[in-house]
Amino acid sequence: MKIGMVRFGSLLVLCGICAASASATEWKSLFDGETLAGWTQRNGTAVYTISEGAIVGKTTEGSPNSFLCTDQEYGDFELEFEVNVDCGLNSGVQIRSQTRGGPTGRVNGPQVEIECSGENGAEGGYIYGESAGGWMTPEADRAAHKHYKDGEWNVYRVRAIGANIKVWVNDHLVSDLTHAERYETHPKGFIGLQVHSIGRGSGPFEVRWRNIRIRELDDQWQTLFNGADLSGWTTTGNWSVPEPGVVMIQPREGELGWERYDAYLWSERRYSDFVLEVDYQYPEGGNSGVYFRVEDR
Repeated sequence: MKIGMVRFGSLLVLCGICAASASATEWKSLFDGETLAGWTQRNGTAVYTISEGAIVGKTTEGSPNSFLCTDQEYGDFELEFEVNVDCGLNSGVQIRSQTRGGPTGRVNGPQVEIECSGENGAEGGYIYGESAGGWMTPEADRAAHKHYKDGEWNVYRVRAIGANIKVWVNDHLVSDLTHAERYETHPKGFIGLQVHSIGRGSGPFEVRWRNIRIRELDDQWQTLFNGADLSGWTTTGNWSVPEPGVVMIQPREGELGWERYDAYLWSERRYSDFVLEVDYQYPEGGNSGVYFRVEDR
């Protein structure tokens, strides 16, 4: 499988490539479907049980926020889970979180918001600093949406690499947040399943999680472009390195349209599971793309 195969549809393209690939471990299930082995409750008196292959968190009146937390800590990772929350309850999943004042202290750190969409949409998928400064996602970026399907199982995907946290809700990218300050204080920590407190006379409510899995990402990035020449790449197009760190494609005389298929540039090494980053630039009206997991024909 080839990664980095690119076709550009403009007359002049500058690619300031900072392409890199991070290796990942195999996916690991955080919940065996039958027991809470590997998890410890911190804070609150909500009740966590197992029913039909899911972790069920149930509110108790008067309880502060409760958290069921992994015993293991994680730094850079991809996390996936399914969740179904009662619409009278707010919830969330802590990432890179800690306790303040010892193991039983206040849980604090980034939280991926979980809540029903309701009639007007909601803020599920944005990042909140639980006991850590409040909202991390700026107010201007917290547009209400309806990607969360009320009363159904919903798929969340979280990718945390360095200071950047991305969150998808049912395959919709909701959050793309870079927060250097919080990364400095919380570079790693446990994963926690929150049951939010409720007001007196309300509830009880439940939130359910299943198919919780994680894979850790190696923080050693591999540069795909050496910044000096096209070693490790193959092309039949007019690609060049006009200055350090920049790859440029410029059409030859008579090559005017993007239909010209000799403008590809592809890596000689093949990749399967990866995270890829690349910077690019092209003139107004340009059209380009990055191919990945592509086979020869």
